[in-house]
Amino acid sequence: MSFICRHHRQLFSQHPTHAKKVWQSGMRQTLVLYDATRYGEALPHIGSCYDISLLLIELNNRPHDPELDNYKRLSLSIYGLSKCLRALGEKQAERHFLLEVHYLLVNEGEQRESSGIEFQRAYQTSVQMLKKHYQFYGEVNPFEPSSRFFDQSLDKNCRPLHRMAEDTHH
Repeated sequence: MSFICRHHRQLFSQHPTHAKKVWQSGMRQTLVLYDATRYGEALPHIGSCYDISLLLIELNNRPHDPELDNYKRLSLSIYGLSKCLRALGEKQAERHFLLEVHYLLVNEGEQRESSGIEFQRAYQTSVQMLKKHYQFYGEVNPFEPSSRFFDQSLDKNCRPLHRMAEDTHH
């Protein structure tokens, strides 16, 4: 599922500074709508913020933005998107996006020799959000090392979601 169209994705790819401004505007609009508990109306805004944050990470534009790291943008976006989807009763969509972020971060971590503090915080936030997601729905968390599903879940159940997410971004 994608919240921004191909045209805007291309525009934001060419103009990351503009993408960051749209992200900020979208987050502000999302907060206004959250305050009014208008989650359905907030979904396109927070969803676009989520897509933009993924795009900025893909572009690896962090060195040009000391004010707000792209991993922090991703953490804020997935938190808002998760909150919105939960309020709308969209458990599977919420789980899909949480897993998409988690596996993006796992793969990013595997490809880096050293990770910055914002990356580490984003990863820790991702783990905590997954834990809270499974707790909220009263389900066994397959990411807990003590879970008998831990090893099986990583390869068998969750990787296909990550591959599906990659396919939707191409």
